[in-house]
Amino acid sequence: MFSKRQILKSFINGEAISLSIDDVKREATFIRFSQGILTIADADGNEEQIPMDRITAITL
Repeated sequence: MFSKRQILKSFINGEAISLSIDDVKREATFIRFSQGILTIADADGNEEQIPMDRITAITL
């Protein structure tokens, strides 16, 4: 089984991802994952930084 960290490290910049943050499903664009912080962008291009411990699910 893969860890969240391993899965997040496998995404590339600009890739569409599906995930749950605090059990709320989201669709976003992956920007980067560094030092336990996921940076994503919404459909309008607004970036958001999410600590890894708030990510409850990642769909491949």
